[in-house]
Amino acid sequence: MPDLRTLGCELVTVTLSSPQALAASLQAEPLPFPFVCDPDRTAYRALGLARGSWWMFACPRVLLYYLTQIVKGWLPRRPKGRDDMLQLGGDFVFDRHYRLVFAHKSQDPADRPAIADLLAAARATRREVSE
Repeated sequence: MPDLRTLGCELVTVTLSSPQALAASLQAEPLPFPFVCDPDRTAYRALGLARGSWWMFACPRVLLYYLTQIVKGWLPRRPKGRDDMLQLGGDFVFDRHYRLVFAHKSQDPADRPAIADLLAAARATRREVSE
């Protein structure tokens, strides 16, 4: 699978965490991509990302997702500070002109797009640049 950077893309994670909480988390578990803090949910609102309900955690797909993560070694933890377990995320691809070319708004914590779909959107933006 090609690296996003070879396609001229950069992965950026937007988090609800404060800069201080994010810094502490990254010190404990460094990650190889940049983060943007959005504790006021400005980006979440602009992208139309909703909050789920507590019932979404009872969905079999979500239960299976978390069970699989636990088997792989991930341990659930209590949210810190202003972290919101109900805030749903999404995956978005923007072109070099900051136009949204792919959007996937998660319906529950286990709802993620296929990596192939994200790479296809990244490749499409690359073709647009070369044309």
